[in-house]
Order: sequence, then structure tokens, then C-alpha cells
Amino acid sequence: MAKVDNLRELDGQNGEFWVRNPWEFSKSGQNLSAYERNGVFLNGQSGDETQFHDIGFLSGADNTGDGRSVSAWDVTGDGRPELFVRQAGGGALVVYENRFPSGHWLKLSLRGTRSNRFGIGAKIVCETAGRVIRRELSPHINFLSQSPAMLHLGLGESEQIKRLTVHWPSGQGRSWKTWRPTATCGSLKTTGKSKRSRPGDPSGVTSGFRTRSRWDHSPGHSP
Repeated sequence: MAKVDNLRELDGQNGEFWVRNPWEFSKSGQNLSAYERNGVFLNGQSGDETQFHDIGFLSGADNTGDGRSVSAWDVTGDGRPELFVRQAGGGALVVYENRFPSGHWLKLSLRGTRSNRFGIGAKIVCETAGRVIRRELSPHINFLSQSPAMLHLGLGESEQIKRLTVHWPSGQGRSWKTWRPTATCGSLKTTGKSKRSRPGDPSGVTSGFRTRSRWDHSPGHSP
């Protein structure tokens, strides 16, 4: 076997570095991705054509902190999800506030009886005027992070939901017709009892956020 001489100096200009103790990497000031910037892409769908626009620089989220995972959730309760970015450098957690124009939205929290408790794997179809929104409840687990077991649907300017269908993991499905949320917030929680609260009535509301107007629909049986 030939002996290979590997005793050369590290090339710092090309991003090479060495950390003797890996547990002290965060203190070294080094970057595993050679300071590559994060990318943020906005879905600019128009009709049947889908286009993604790179808004990393405009959003300010294109930092060089060696991002490892991202989760989205509306912590301010205004219907505009914030971005939570876990990093290996440049700060362990960075939160980016969503300042896009507000619109109508729907938040869903599922509670199964025959299916699993949180309805993981359920598929949602939301039909509004001229638009069909499809989502699957699948809380993603990434680097030191996990998304909530809830769904957030942006309805834009649509003031009425024509039909909302839940396809449960058990194979059963159920639909609800003609919902008209006031203001910008809606929340669904399926339980074992049937109950509906009026907009603005706090009774039966499942959302944990305080909003100007909230609504709730709890169907009788959760597959």
C-alpha cells in the first residue's frame, strides 16, 4: 500500500477548516455551508401557470447562518404565518415576521376517534370561488424543530368556503358546505359532540389566539 502524505495546510480561502472538538463547533465561528445564503421562493401562481419568485433578498431571510430547517406558524394570530429557521451558525433560531398583506384564512385542528388522535395523514380539500386548496396534515420534523399538528389555509380575498372535505386516514370522509367566516379567522375542531358558535362568540372556539372574530364548527363524529 502506498503512503499518502496528507500533511498540508488547510485552504481557508476555499472554505476548508478543522475543529478539533466537534461539540465546540458553534464557538468556532466556522460555517458548514461556506456561507451560502438561504433561498426563499414565493409561489406566484396565476391561473394554471405556476411561477416561483426568489424573494430571499427582499424578505431579509437570505442570511448566511447555515440554515438547517424551517417551520411556518402564525404566532401573532393575524393569519400570516411566520418563518422559524433553525441554524447551525449565526444564532440557533431566527424568526421572520410575515408582513405580507392580510387576507381571509382558515385554521384547522383535527381530532380523530377512529383515526389517530390528531388526524395525522388526513387530506383536506377546501373549495372557494374559482380555487381549490389541497393540504395534508403531516407535521414535518426537521433539525431540532417540528411543525404544529394543525393546518393553515390562506383564502386570499375569498369570503366564503363553498365546500370543505376531510379525508381521514381511516378511509372515511366528510364534507361541510357554505361557510362564510367574518373577518379573517376560522378554526375547525372535530370532536365527539356537535356544536357551532357564532362569529365573535368565544364559546367552543378552538383557536388559541385572540382575534377580532372567530368561528368554529364541530361535527358529530370524527372518523
